[in-house]
Amino acid sequence: MLPKRPRMENLRGPIANGPMQTRPLVALLDGRDCSIEMPILKDVATVAFCDAQSTSEIHEKVLNEAVGALMWHTIILTKEDLEKFKTLRIIVRIGSGVDNIDVKAAGELGIAVCNVPGYGVEEVADTTLCLILNLYRRTYWLANMVREGKKFTGPEQVREAAQGCARIRGDTLGIVGLGRIGSAVALRAKAFGFNVIFYDPYLPDGIEKSLGLTRVYTLQDLLFQSDCVSLHCTLNEHNHHLINEFTIKQMRPGAFLVNTARGGLVDDDSLATALKQGRIRAAALDVHENEPYNVFQGNFWIFKSAVLIPLNITNMYGNVNVRLTFSMMSLDSIWIRYHSDLFFEISMYLVIYIDFLSILSLFNHQALQCVHIVACTV
Repeated sequence: MLPKRPRMENLRGPIANGPMQTRPLVALLDGRDCSIEMPILKDVATVAFCDAQSTSEIHEKVLNEAVGALMWHTIILTKEDLEKFKTLRIIVRIGSGVDNIDVKAAGELGIAVCNVPGYGVEEVADTTLCLILNLYRRTYWLANMVREGKKFTGPEQVREAAQGCARIRGDTLGIVGLGRIGSAVALRAKAFGFNVIFYDPYLPDGIEKSLGLTRVYTLQDLLFQSDCVSLHCTLNEHNHHLINEFTIKQMRPGAFLVNTARGGLVDDDSLATALKQGRIRAAALDVHENEPYNVFQGNFWIFKSAVLIPLNITNMYGNVNVRLTFSMMSLDSIWIRYHSDLFFEISMYLVIYIDFLSILSLFNHQALQCVHIVACTV
């Protein structure tokens, strides 16, 4: 009698309504744009577009039958939210950060969580440098003045309007977090003449030599030395409100601050106070702690020294090939995870079969040397 086939305890079993279907239900939880991904997904899955900002807006059919989920950054999945999904096996976060997913709870529920670490690296770096240049050369403010009809009749007026401009070459840019994006920003900034320093406690020694950068080993040192601070780290329980009243006081008076990482890294109240006092000369943000962001409900709408834009780094429509590549990665993750139980059961049958052959070989007084698997059809 063959032994009972074991199952992985931390994996959800087959869909409750019957055997696995050949076309799983995959849901895009937030947003509706799937124009690049759809041609890839449509042949192997049924795709549902939820356009939801919370799980209360997701259709019951998706909650009961979806085995895979794609999501951007505008929806949050807590443990209570994850428990609403009855057959979910995998979540693919379209982007690098997973701070809007309770990863621990997902693991307890047998739901795999994947991200796309390389997604939008070039776009984030370009956006970051654009914001830095805006702060230094005040192009954002000058363009608004022209649009509002202000006339510049002499150098004095231009000088007054451009008050706060700074020369880039020779200034120090401090980067917090030297991952893919931080490295891309650093290399761009060097080309503009910045002296680039960085703080990242997770990187091995020597990485700074390969990139021609200067490393500092404490956040305090980086803040003290930097004329402009740019955040490029993930958000977790240890660095929430990394920029706060205390750390702002460690920054150089009149420094710039740029955040294109995660809104929760910055304490909005402390930043607003620093802008009001002139402690920070200007700040540029395209991420906010509460999104979607409404400037009239926030702290910055009265400050002309704050450049606020919506999250722009996910706009990759200009590079179809990049989106296609990441779509294939997402599809592979969903497909493999969807069939994980099936592959596991096949492998267990093979183990049992090989054990059976080993027993038979004992009757022939010969040891089993090898087994050739010619084909395996699923």
